Amino acid sequence: MKLTELITMLVAEQDQPNQKRAPLKIKLVTHAGRFHSDEVTATAVLELFLDQHGIDYEVIRDSFPAKSGYTDESPDTIVYDIGLGSYDHHQHGNYAMHCRRLDPDGKIGKYAAVGLIWKEIGPFMFPSLWSEIYDLYIKDIDDHDNGEKGNQYSRMIALFNPQPGSDKYTENKAFFEMVKAVKAIFKKVFESYNYLDQQYGVIALGLSFNDEDYIMTDDFLFTVKEYPAARSWCRNHDIPFYIYPSSRTGYCFETISIVPGDMKNHLRDIPKEVREWEGVNFLHPTCFLGAADTKQRAIEVVEKICREF
Repeated sequence: MKLTELITMLVAEQDQPNQKRAPLKIKLVTHAGRFHSDEVTATAVLELFLDQHGIDYEVIRDSFPAKSGYTDESPDTIVYDIGLGSYDHHQHGNYAMHCRRLDPDGKIGKYAAVGLIWKEIGPFMFPSLWSEIYDLYIKDIDDHDNGEKGNQYSRMIALFNPQPGSDKYTENKAFFEMVKAVKAIFKKVFESYNYLDQQYGVIALGLSFNDEDYIMTDDFLFTVKEYPAARSWCRNHDIPFYIYPSSRTGYCFETISIVPGDMKNHLRDIPKEVREWEGVNFLHPTCFLGAADTKQRAIEVVEKICREF
């Protein structure tokens, strides 16, 4: 079974909410033996996805799934990181084309099992921010499992494997304990992004152009970097600052990166006198972020900086 089939069914279900679907139980089949961050995270993410839609499931660890009758064509069965199917990244040549990944820098990367799964269910779960979740939380897992580079998350998960030669019960027990832990982490990630994804369109479209030096929003932002569409709009219009409510009361002002990741893009320094203004309660040493007691004081700081430079 392909995840696209399941998603198509869920979309139809949303379009016809009064129709009851038949009870469904999905088999999640991955390999046995030593576990890695790839299939552990894939299992956790799949479980959260199925939980979200009230779908029952069973996780099966089997290193020879085809012999047990588990393939992509098996009904109500998702096979991943094993089996040489849609969610396995161990094929070669043309059989591995579905694993190719085009990165933002133009380089070709490769999905592992969790990435192959996420690129199908991610846009359904988080239409606006699924790619950001991939870049921040999943991409490094893919790269590690494909031998590109290591990361601490993947190394730590590997440490929870039992000693070599352990019996099947011990291996499975360790695997499911690890899935439970990773699931708890990703549940928190998804909960935070559920809020952001719901607010994304409102904030991106609701920003008002008040002055050429800044863009103002009265919506609290966990971080401006969560809103790439709005940030891109501001860059294209040469507006160097966001001003938005601070979680600590008052208002923050933050530069909008010209180059992604470059948080000092617009400023060489903050004028000395601004540092001494009453109501300016925080200025970051690298000049990209500050806070003031009031919206008006934040606007005055931004205008002063923009006029000076």
